[in-house]
Amino acid sequence: MSSSGGRPSAPRRGMEGSLRRYEPDMKSAMVTCATNALGLATTRMLLLSGFRVVMQDANVEALNDA
Repeated sequence: MSSSGGRPSAPRRGMEGSLRRYEPDMKSAMVTCATNALGLATTRMLLLSGFRVVMQDANVEALNDA
């Protein structure tokens, strides 16, 4: 029983196994507004630093050209 009015507490589940363990070598990033100057520069910097990058932008044509 819990102290919440006599109702039993919900079982607590640990997060072990529900999420992948963070590994420092797993570097990935998502850049939004990726076709403007700042987005392109950020994407280039991340790629040169060894990140896997997902680019997102509303302008699909400009994104394909990037």
